[in-house]
Amino acid sequence: DLQAAENDYIKAKRAWSVESARMDRKVADLREKAADKEKYTNKERLAFLDQAIALETKKAEKDKELAEQNLRNLQSEAERSANDAAMNDKLAEAERAVIEADTRLSDTKRSLNIERQEAIRGVNGETAATKGYTKAVNELRQALEGIRMLSIDEAIKERTNKNKELAENISEVTDRVVL
Repeated sequence: DLQAAENDYIKAKRAWSVESARMDRKVADLREKAADKEKYTNKERLAFLDQAIALETKKAEKDKELAEQNLRNLQSEAERSANDAAMNDKLAEAERAVIEADTRLSDTKRSLNIERQEAIRGVNGETAATKGYTKAVNELRQALEGIRMLSIDEAIKERTNKNKELAENISEVTDRVVL
């Protein structure tokens, strides 16, 4: 039972070593994209950062889980045998690893959330700028529509005046013909 648990831990740690490296590479790629302000919008950068946060959190949680599994295995082993200095050192080291993994998890979440908040502020700023731009465009459209309406009104007045002149001319001609 204890040997099986130890073998499971060794297999899990070995598999995790490779998977953890892959996740580190993926996180590095995502963080690089999240930092590229020229190529990606703030919303895209925020999405990359959210993906990186999820991976980093999963990684830190798995590290903690493995450290806890190792500590449980060592505690089971210590319960079955006489505790000598070497075993006490292993237990202390395993407990330290659990605490450090927990600390890394907290630190990772905190630092990535700070980056996320900065990205959110960028998205909000981008949104505000877009709203300001949209408002300015709408005001310009209204102004142009007003100018267009004035032009139409002026054209109507001009046409009306010409029609009055023509009507007067026709009236004069009609008056002469009748006389």
